[in-house]
Amino acid sequence: MILSAGRPPQITKRAVVYVGLKCDINCSFCYYRNKDQRDFTHFEQILISLKQAWDFYEDRQLDITGGEPTFHPDILKIVQAASKIGFGITIITHGQTLHRKNLAKKLRDAGCEEFLISVHGPAYIHDQLTCENGFMRVMKSLSMLKAMDMPFRVNTVLTKPNSNALDELAKIVINHGAQQINFISFNPYYEWSSVQAEFQAKFTEFKDSLHKALEICRDSKVDANVRYLPYCQISSEFRHLVTGWKTLSYDPHEWDLMQQYGKTSADMCKLFLMGITDHNIREFSKYGPVEITEDGRVNYAPIYRIIWDMWAAIMSQQIHSMWGQCENCLERFRCDGLNRSYAERFGVTELKTIVPEVKPEEEETPDLLCPECAEKIQANGKIEEACPKCSEMTQAVLEKEKADQSFLKIVKGSKDEDSDRSTTQPAGS
Repeated sequence: MILSAGRPPQITKRAVVYVGLKCDINCSFCYYRNKDQRDFTHFEQILISLKQAWDFYEDRQLDITGGEPTFHPDILKIVQAASKIGFGITIITHGQTLHRKNLAKKLRDAGCEEFLISVHGPAYIHDQLTCENGFMRVMKSLSMLKAMDMPFRVNTVLTKPNSNALDELAKIVINHGAQQINFISFNPYYEWSSVQAEFQAKFTEFKDSLHKALEICRDSKVDANVRYLPYCQISSEFRHLVTGWKTLSYDPHEWDLMQQYGKTSADMCKLFLMGITDHNIREFSKYGPVEITEDGRVNYAPIYRIIWDMWAAIMSQQIHSMWGQCENCLERFRCDGLNRSYAERFGVTELKTIVPEVKPEEEETPDLLCPECAEKIQANGKIEEACPKCSEMTQAVLEKEKADQSFLKIVKGSKDEDSDRSTTQPAGS
């Protein structure tokens, strides 16, 4: 059951506003790369979306994205409007222009609180995936943000070119002050669903480098997140960092799906009812439809989360499938399974069934001697110099060992007698 998977109960209250799909670079893996029409949205329409996110959906954090939002002619005006409404603002950007004309400072002064910047590898890899000299410009921007003490996180798309350089990338961005790295598995959505992506990597190609990168993040006390990867492709040590469709709504850095797709409570309920089964009802009933708070108020959050989870599961099933290895997997309720387009291209042999880890029970052995006595005996080997308490405990242990040895001798003698009899008597006598 999704809700029992250890996630925080709060649904994210982070909205997203697209300022249009226009961009000044052309990344290899961009979801909109093959889209014909890529224009900016007018400020007036963006303002309507901002007010709707605050008033109707009651979101309080905001991601401004595109396209490239810093390329929008009214970006300062948009940030100012969002800040005036009350949002905590993050701008998602390729980061290649923030160092120019004090743009980062202007955006901060307008109300931006954080940047989420794309970095996809060391220089030669990042430039291969984005544009010439792109890495150099991003590093200038990161250095400026660090000098400004301006928080930023990093998005990294997992691809064939960077599959062996994720650990090197992690060191670079952490040294520049990144507070979090999102490692995002490329999924062939939108136009990519019908176009073969040559840069797409198999999970096994980046598995080792990703594990090293996560170790670097852990040791550096930098947050990390792995998006859209089957849970079985991550070691148990880092499995809690995986986020997919079924868990996105519980990540405070992810978007309010309801707001993102313009859904209403009625839409959610309709989708929920479409997905009801006897099994779901039994599972959901454990959480109860409502809760009564200590002051007597009714809390509808549990059933609200149930509807949300069901919708997220339906969204997941539109593009992912569970395969044979998933049937008895421990993470089957949290994991999305495998993207069907990925399965068509690479197959499903990488999938593994996660089973509960069985740890051998370790018998606790109490310390027989206090530290002072242990040091004395270790120095001269004389147990007589132990304090009365340690001497008594040691003597008891020695007596138990003698008794055990006596018991073993008796048992062995009994077995020997049985053996002698069996050699002198016929079977059945």
